[in-house]
Amino acid sequence: MSRFTIMNILFGIAALVLLNIILKQDLTWWALFVLATLWVLSVIAGVSSIQLNLFLENENEGDARFNEIALSFDDAPDTEILPQILSRLKQHNIETVFFIIGSKAEPHAEVLKQIHQAGHIIGNHSYTHFSKFPLMTTASIISELERTNKVIEEACGKKAHLFRPPFGVTNPRIAKAVKKLGMQSVGWSLRSFDTTLSVERVKNRLKKKLNGGDLILLHDGDVKVLEILDFIIPFALEQGFTFVRPDQLLGIKAYEE
Repeated sequence: MSRFTIMNILFGIAALVLLNIILKQDLTWWALFVLATLWVLSVIAGVSSIQLNLFLENENEGDARFNEIALSFDDAPDTEILPQILSRLKQHNIETVFFIIGSKAEPHAEVLKQIHQAGHIIGNHSYTHFSKFPLMTTASIISELERTNKVIEEACGKKAHLFRPPFGVTNPRIAKAVKKLGMQSVGWSLRSFDTTLSVERVKNRLKKKLNGGDLILLHDGDVKVLEILDFIIPFALEQGFTFVRPDQLLGIKAYEE
């Protein structure tokens, strides 16, 4: 039973209790309006914050007791930036996960093979990364995931298990699609905001917030990420952190058997 279902049950019980009190004229109808508003705000929070796990269980972070951290990249592959990312990761013997957009990756099977052969995981980030992806029907979401899974399997011979929802948005339809395909949704614990903030602000953010167990969200496709990597990798190592592959950090499998 999802947290969303449990929440609905609790709100339903509360609504019945309030209605009973209102009918006894011990309370105004405004109480139900307040309750409904709280429900709407809770749903909005659940949709926009993947860490709340409201609709499905997302793996967002590792065990904070250990000084292990992991990197993750969305929106791959960028054929110009990605080779430079791979070079930096290889230099420090770091393995990570690249969540690919199927339509971007489909013409570049050789790039996916390069990622896979370097020891990195390839995850699913939808086929189109369409801005209205969260509003799609369950059937359409399943189709997007299946098309991207096919791209991954044809390039690498592996069945994708990990999925990161576009924009980090989840809802009941996305949850149903992920469950139907037997995949694992993956979020993050430390968002770099590398696509919106300046390099210096990203550096300061990571420097202040980095903790053991963190799964860091970065993006492939902006040259800024290279400078960010040149900072965060040496900094984290100096602080005593160890980089591990995300599946190891989260204790989950990288691919379907």
